[in-house]
Amino acid sequence: MVKINLASGPSGLDNWINYDWGLLAFLSKFPFLTKIIVKLKLLDSGYLQKWPPIKLWNLKWPLPLKNRTVDFIYCSHFLEHLDYWQSIRILQQSHRLLKKGGIIRLVLPDIDKIIKNYQLTRNIHLLDRRIFGFDQKKLKINFVDQIKKKFIRPHQQLFNPTKIKKMLKITGFSNIRQLDYRQGQCPDLNKLDIAVHRHHSLYFEAST
Repeated sequence: MVKINLASGPSGLDNWINYDWGLLAFLSKFPFLTKIIVKLKLLDSGYLQKWPPIKLWNLKWPLPLKNRTVDFIYCSHFLEHLDYWQSIRILQQSHRLLKKGGIIRLVLPDIDKIIKNYQLTRNIHLLDRRIFGFDQKKLKINFVDQIKKKFIRPHQQLFNPTKIKKMLKITGFSNIRQLDYRQGQCPDLNKLDIAVHRHHSLYFEAST
């Protein structure tokens, strides 16, 4: 069984093929460099978390896998960092790779939940983080913070159920269904669906 995790970050699992790209993914190959950067306070200590084995690959490029060879694709909180047309290409690539009946699982920020939470809490800084991908209040205009910004991948788009369904449909997927946290046919959801995303995310699965 072939299972791939797109933009896995440190939450990937050893029994999946994990793809990621960027400064943090590169640093995961060199833990001693990460320790130095944390010591210099350019990154928070949370970034010392050990990453699973990953393949460094820019996911904007076609994946180096043959057509119809993958059983499951998991993709959590990645597409929002891309332009709309780039995320469409990722879905097209995923459809190409999946076997007949293969499943993709998407976890994405839910603008409806984000707005509802803001209406309840009036926490503008949390709203900033959910919409832009980081809390702008924490970044001052100084040299250190300008370096910190190099590690941030801001959000380019947000999602609601209608948008996700349309994107999956136009890229060839069928049996599109909205699910709950850790609910679905994709394996290892008890580990892949992480709790920190639970209350502001959408969960979708679709088949080829």
